[in-house]
Amino acid sequence: MKTRVITTFAVLAIIIFSFAYLFGDSYASKHPSLNIKAGWPDINLRHVNYFSNEHRYSRALYHLDKAIASVRAIEIDVDLESAHLLEKAILKLETLHQELVLDSLRKKDMHEALDLTLNTLARAELKVSEMYAETNNTDLARLAMSYAQLHLKNAMLFENSEWRKDSMHVVIEKELYIKLDSLLEDESISPVLLTNSIHDLIDEIDQLVKP
Repeated sequence: MKTRVITTFAVLAIIIFSFAYLFGDSYASKHPSLNIKAGWPDINLRHVNYFSNEHRYSRALYHLDKAIASVRAIEIDVDLESAHLLEKAILKLETLHQELVLDSLRKKDMHEALDLTLNTLARAELKVSEMYAETNNTDLARLAMSYAQLHLKNAMLFENSEWRKDSMHVVIEKELYIKLDSLLEDESISPVLLTNSIHDLIDEIDQLVKP
């Protein structure tokens, strides 16, 4: 687990520094879906999981509040459908908040809330990516895709939990991650094909975030 967390931090660092020189204080810096703020929910949600498992609930609550605030910051930077789905994820986090306050935490509820939030964030980033791909802005499209992949990677940190072990949900997450990885590696793909591929990924991830 420690190795995987370190790897996740490494992925986030690569994303940040790879695009910093491209965008600096320009367009991306003004959009939480395209800058370092996009990775803040992941960091805080991992801390929620860690401190909850250590029964340090006050610290877990602190990071949960920060996670909710960071998701809301991204919520205002995405399309209406994505914002609506993010609001549903936030409701799950607020239910988790109440369980922590009442010292009645159920691990299954926590894992479901964190997983749903991360997958919903991944979907939101894919919608952002699709928008930029449609306008031939492949640099920004790839940046949003990178954050979508980061969210999926963190969601999969819970894949070995008993609540959903070896389920179809986990299979879909893994397949999406692999397909995103292939798209990011293919620098010669045309904007039209990239747009169509992202659209297909959104259809797949809807299985994880829509009832």
